[in-house]
Amino acid sequence: MTKSIGVIVAGEIGPTETRLALCGLDIGRPIVVVEETTPNGGFASIGAIVQRFLSKYRPPPIRVASFVVAGPVQEGVCLAANLPWPVEADSIASEAGIEKVSILEDVEAVAHAVQTLGQDDLLVISRGDASEYGNQVVISAGRCPGIAGLYWNGTEHRSFVSKGGHADFAPSSEEELRLALHVSKQVARVTVELLLSTEGLDLIDQYYRSSIKGEGLARTRGVRHDDIATVIAQKAVEGTDPVCKKALDSFLSIYGSTAGNLALTLRATGGVYLAGDVVRRLRVLLANGVFQSAFCRKAPAQALLDKIPVYAILDERAALLGAATLAARDLRVRLGGGWAS
Repeated sequence: MTKSIGVIVAGEIGPTETRLALCGLDIGRPIVVVEETTPNGGFASIGAIVQRFLSKYRPPPIRVASFVVAGPVQEGVCLAANLPWPVEADSIASEAGIEKVSILEDVEAVAHAVQTLGQDDLLVISRGDASEYGNQVVISAGRCPGIAGLYWNGTEHRSFVSKGGHADFAPSSEEELRLALHVSKQVARVTVELLLSTEGLDLIDQYYRSSIKGEGLARTRGVRHDDIATVIAQKAVEGTDPVCKKALDSFLSIYGSTAGNLALTLRATGGVYLAGDVVRRLRVLLANGVFQSAFCRKAPAQALLDKIPVYAILDERAALLGAATLAARDLRVRLGGGWAS
């Protein structure tokens, strides 16, 4: 017999459009019942978009909702420059008539989804010892790089967001040291998050092209880093540009080394999860050994790192599902801590 505790709203709020979903909360993974993407233009607030969505589909009264944003969140408020308006939990709750609204950063939402992901949602980078319980790490790369963790309390995993991506980049080779010096001439600080972003991939590619003579990638004023990163990744995967391939290998090595450092810092014996649009795009190259070699190259701790499972998250709705998972937990608490039949 299927048990359900009702319906919640989950959403992803982007710079140009917002994806909203009504989710049924059967035991286990949240089930998306209705999903719709709406352009942000023409709406005075995110609350107005949510109001329109609820008026259109007329669900039962919504008690909780959770939304993902690509920007920093402080006490339920996101003031990211790339969003058309502030995103405030209290304002959304008031406008849409919802009792409790949560605002999550992208990587934090993915962390909430980890326990609901199935085998088809994951690419195994390293099997390690999957029988081990323990802390877990999510590290996202691409448009929204970031770090989150899940601590094991002896019974379950509970997620938390981290600002570790803003830590200084620590080169692990002479080549990475030269890269860091090159990038430092263009930015105020070389951070982990910068190099694991689409802008970072562009900067890495520029570094390698600066040391050779020949035709570079076309970079015109106003072209987004995301678009350039897409071209670099495509040419690297196809093998049509050796410099792009070299830049991608460097990116993956930095990614692997950073993930290994995090795994050691949090003793993440429960697994490391890679997330983000770049990860989904590079699934072929992630398996070529560059990432895993950098992940484990940390003597004398290599034996420990060899045992840690590493997965790439392939489900592009992971953040949305994570938001729904958090909302489900909040609703269970409001209903007394258990599943209602």
